[in-house]
Amino acid sequence: MLPEKYDTTLALKAIGLSDQLNKTEKRVAVALLDHFNRKTTRCDPSQQTIAALLSVDRKTVNRSIKKLVRLGYFNSLRHRGSRHCNSYQPCWHRFRADEEKWSADRRKHRSRFDAPEMSPSVRQVCPTTGREIASQTCPTNIFPLTSSDLQQNAACQAWTGPPAREEKQNYIEIFAPRIERRLGSARFKSWFQSVRLEEVRKHEIVLSAEMKFVAAKIVEQFEPQVLECFRPEHPNLVRLVVIVRSPC
Repeated sequence: MLPEKYDTTLALKAIGLSDQLNKTEKRVAVALLDHFNRKTTRCDPSQQTIAALLSVDRKTVNRSIKKLVRLGYFNSLRHRGSRHCNSYQPCWHRFRADEEKWSADRRKHRSRFDAPEMSPSVRQVCPTTGREIASQTCPTNIFPLTSSDLQQNAACQAWTGPPAREEKQNYIEIFAPRIERRLGSARFKSWFQSVRLEEVRKHEIVLSAEMKFVAAKIVEQFEPQVLECFRPEHPNLVRLVVIVRSPC
């Protein structure tokens, strides 16, 4: 059977990612693929030839080929090749199946970032009196993103917002959990455990850290992720600034 356009590439990828083959077995598999002729579909190198090319023992090649056949990567036709050598046919459908599984696993792993951050429940969308903030149904959900009431939205837009102290408190309650989910607990605890929110300007967010090394590391490695965590409420952010706090 003739391979499709990208079958050889998929075969090399499947062999490289396989956790059932050791290093030598993968080299033998690649050597067999390299001997496959796409025009004639012939693939009949002798085991001695493969052993010489890979600088391994012929018995090692024999064991490797038997395992590749047993796992379904190749079919072996005894004495069907040139000079009575065995002929080997790659099982392209097996390589395609491995590629589909790998792609599905990648999509599943990537989907961990697709969970909505806003609560589907109805909640209070703006302060009830004065500057007090009503309780919310979800700690990562802040006004006015889940409101569908135009009058309530208009009232919220007229409100000037909480004082700076409460805004900084929102970093712990809202933004810090978002950053932890996006980066993972290990990296969050390593780099953001002592980080504080200092100021939100028109186009930049200002955080503070205890050490210059930590501040530089956060800007260099995590700026895009941190900005994304703040953009639902501050869509115009384009820059992250991390300053070094003076010791208390």
